[in-house]
Amino acid sequence: MDCDYSSHLLVYSAVHTYMVLFIGAFTNGVALWSIATCKKTKTSMKFLLVPVFLSPLVNNLVCRPMEAELLLGLLKCDFGRLPDRAKTAYFFVYVFLTYLELMVIAAVSVFRAAAVWASNAYDLSKGLAATVVVGICTYTFLIPTTALFVTSERRIQAVILILNCVIPILTTMACYLVMIMAVRRNRQRLNEVQSRSSLKIIDNATRAMIAVFVSNLVFGLPFCISQLMRRKISRMLLNFIYVIYNTHLMVDPLVFIFFNYSHRRRVCNRIRTGWTWATGVYRTKDEDRTKTDTGLDTEQRTDSCEKSGSSSVEVRGYTPEHTSSQNELRV
Repeated sequence: MDCDYSSHLLVYSAVHTYMVLFIGAFTNGVALWSIATCKKTKTSMKFLLVPVFLSPLVNNLVCRPMEAELLLGLLKCDFGRLPDRAKTAYFFVYVFLTYLELMVIAAVSVFRAAAVWASNAYDLSKGLAATVVVGICTYTFLIPTTALFVTSERRIQAVILILNCVIPILTTMACYLVMIMAVRRNRQRLNEVQSRSSLKIIDNATRAMIAVFVSNLVFGLPFCISQLMRRKISRMLLNFIYVIYNTHLMVDPLVFIFFNYSHRRRVCNRIRTGWTWATGVYRTKDEDRTKTDTGLDTEQRTDSCEKSGSSSVEVRGYTPEHTSSQNELRV
């Protein structure tokens, strides 16, 4: 293998990878906390939303460090920096988590579309949600296992990519376009069937997932196209597109929280509470220091007053009799 790679792009890719690692781990953790503690979100929908952000979290914690090692190895022309077993594990985990995220997002969009088009209040059962998640996990677990044995078959790889990357993206796009049209046309029907509060929750949740889908579309579509045309694209450009695609691992939770009013308000309240606590601790420390300094000054003043008082007492005790006796001794 040659070292015909741009050092500037490799350095940028490594820095970008570490940035995605730290920011993505934190933001996905915040999104999971917000979903798990939200009282307005039904448990069945939580079963579907948790894998959407749990898979990027694991992806950041497991795959990003190994990807950084690969990039640093390319930068130093050290192709053995990451062992072959680690590379195989990286490929397996990354493919599994990537396809899992895309397919769960597609499943969420399908259930959202069904809820909008339902003639009455659509209730997703916990059993159905759990079955869908388990089925998707089992299916996506078999994909990288199959891909490891067909690395030389380009056509099979293309079919796997289309089935598990392109089709979920197109399904999600179609569902959300249908939802937008249905909400605009049937807003009066939704107002009659559901209360304003429940309608607001649906709009918030749908808007947040649309933002997540748009983020995946912006970063994922070029990646899918580049993988389908990988023979016609240079390896350096492929690696660069791949690194840029991983940006969605930290953008998805940010847009999800921002476009959902309930989650955004709760996160902002937590941030405000933490900031108030931090500033309160800092002020308490400053007040303690001020009190300590004031106490020291008071003690110093007290000592100086005591010293001056004792000296004055000594002067007062020095009477004329002592003076006369001293004069007699001198004579």
